Amino acid sequence: MARSAARSLATSLPEKVATAVFEFVTGPLLENPRRVGKPVDPPLAPACSARRGTYRVLYLINEENRADAYRT
Repeated sequence: MARSAARSLATSLPEKVATAVFEFVTGPLLENPRRVGKPVDPPLAPACSARRGTYRVLYLINEENRADAYRT
């Protein structure tokens, strides 16, 4: 996670929510991003969305680096 994203989590969300989002991003989302979220409609496409309580986490899946994942 980028430092700016972590800082934004810590300063703009309640502590419990920020902790839940951080654990989600570094856990299930990292392991299988397609399973935990769903594609969103335009104008935010091709982003995906996953719910954490009353908040939504928007993220992009970088398809270009898939080959690197299979090599490890």
